[in-house]
Amino acid sequence: MPITTLVLVIIAVPVLFQSVRGLRQETHSFGEVVYLLSFTVLATFIATQLVSSSPAISLAVTACAAGGAVLMHLGGTGRAPTPDFDARWLLMLITWVVLFAVNSFSNGTLGTTATFSRVLPLVLIIAALVVATAGGYTLRAAASAMMLGLAIVTVLSAFAARSTTACTDFKCTAFGEIQLGIYSSGNRYGLVAVLSVALFVATRRPGDSRLATLSAIALVAGVLATTNSRTSGVAFAAAVGVAVVGRGLLRVERKRRREASPVAWLYLFSSGLVVMVMLVGVVVMRFVESDTLSTRGSVWQAGMTALEGKEVFGLGLDRWAGYPGAPRISYHYPHSWYLLIFFSGGVLALLCLMVFLLASLRSARSNDRDFVALLVFTTCLMVAGLAEIVYNPLSVDGFVFTILPFLARFGSRDEADDGTGQAVESQEPLAPRKAVGRVR
Repeated sequence: MPITTLVLVIIAVPVLFQSVRGLRQETHSFGEVVYLLSFTVLATFIATQLVSSSPAISLAVTACAAGGAVLMHLGGTGRAPTPDFDARWLLMLITWVVLFAVNSFSNGTLGTTATFSRVLPLVLIIAALVVATAGGYTLRAAASAMMLGLAIVTVLSAFAARSTTACTDFKCTAFGEIQLGIYSSGNRYGLVAVLSVALFVATRRPGDSRLATLSAIALVAGVLATTNSRTSGVAFAAAVGVAVVGRGLLRVERKRRREASPVAWLYLFSSGLVVMVMLVGVVVMRFVESDTLSTRGSVWQAGMTALEGKEVFGLGLDRWAGYPGAPRISYHYPHSWYLLIFFSGGVLALLCLMVFLLASLRSARSNDRDFVALLVFTTCLMVAGLAEIVYNPLSVDGFVFTILPFLARFGSRDEADDGTGQAVESQEPLAPRKAVGRVR
């Protein structure tokens, strides 16, 4: 076993136990714990290496998540699932519908298997909706689930056939090799670590275990050092910066506006940040050189050239692999979240994504801590998306877990704070806990 893998496994062990403890504290029932684990670990981390090549695995993962969601809902409420749609759910579904429709109309020869695989993510989204309606899991629960998934993946790397790879002409580390974990790419491992730790640390509160926080920071530092994932490193740095600014703005607004919501100005700041990063993500590809960021520049140039005249509705996701006249497209990932969405659904899909992100932030305004934490996660996601694929709404891929923070029921069981570290009553009523134990 490579020494870098051994060190990461050792660091991940306390993270694993601390995450289990935190997850249990933030959930109503054992069923909700099991569901969150299956959704984040099974559907996103372990099965990710098999999903792309096996429709049967995709179906099995989706069936487990959906079936578990329905059983949990029936066990918790005694009635059929009746999802409670709000702006976030509706916008997520609209985004999926737009991308699915464009993809279907643009690909007349799309086979049954390919079409079916594009429907599976919708089932996962609805399954998460049902669980949120039944149990009302919080942002802290989602953060603990994601950290547990990261810890499990890191421990499993000890048993991987190849947990490291040799350095390339473009990238290397101080250790002479690049850490992969259980993935085929060190960049993916780094991105999973950064997104998980950024949300986990942002949701920490006074009185929480310092061991859990320090272990999480040590793990992400180790992953970034051994993968040399530069995009993820920049995204994590941006998230830290936004966390500092966000906390500062909250303190200032609390002092100036005692009676008004202290999140109001911070929401304006976050809205401008979302719009700015997304515009940069699209506009920058118009001016890149072919050798920008290794081979990414040439891939982006080919994608933007293919989109000429089709900017409104895009070309459809499945056209990326076989689009004529753009050889760089056929055997390279887009390496940009915004190019993927732009290519798949045009400006319409980009607008849907933007409004969804803004609506998610707006829905978290009832809890100051949740708002800042979600803003930190959103920043990390969007900055990483400038040069990586962070979430594909039409694919059961390794980043399905990124929707969990956006679908958490903000403030349902969390408590807000008054800026002094002391908890105060949330603006939303706490969800009732289920009775635990034997009824006589």
